[in-house]
Amino acid sequence: EAHIRVIRVDEKTVDIEVHTDDAWTLVPGIVFESGGGITEVGATATDTNFAGFGKKLWVEGIHKSDVGTNYAAGYNDPQVRNSWWQANTNFKTGPLIDVVNVSAIRPFYSPDTEWAFGGFANWRSAETRLFENGDEVSRFHESSQGAQIFAARAFGPRYNKLTAEVQFVYDERHFDFTEGTPVR
Repeated sequence: EAHIRVIRVDEKTVDIEVHTDDAWTLVPGIVFESGGGITEVGATATDTNFAGFGKKLWVEGIHKSDVGTNYAAGYNDPQVRNSWWQANTNFKTGPLIDVVNVSAIRPFYSPDTEWAFGGFANWRSAETRLFENGDEVSRFHESSQGAQIFAARAFGPRYNKLTAEVQFVYDERHFDFTEGTPVR
């Protein structure tokens, strides 16, 4: 709900005060799943308007009875310091996984925008379990890291633009079987 008040400063100037009451944006959650002899129990919390600034912050902790507890968190800022830059970061850690992702992007934010820039980076280390008839028969380890940076330029009239983009991509991945016999 918004209330607007106009305050006359002089003959040519007014101040406008806008008072708002925000809705509750914190969303808690409970996780409970069970099946195949495995139980998951956990909690999550997401705030889609963190501290009233339109930023998204989330956290979770989930315990799986067969492997242990995973923790994850993330932050999304659709307008870094009142600019056109957008930022996102998240991580996940647990007995079988460690992941970190970060990005910063200045997109084509309107039909008049001529330039866009950005970059992404990620790092991952994970154990993947392979099952046959409900039994774990093998595992493999994946480690990867990557990055991408780009710059793009739009040419032409407002709604009929031609876009040129230059990007650099780095992607490195390694896979190793760690237990059991590889499944073919």
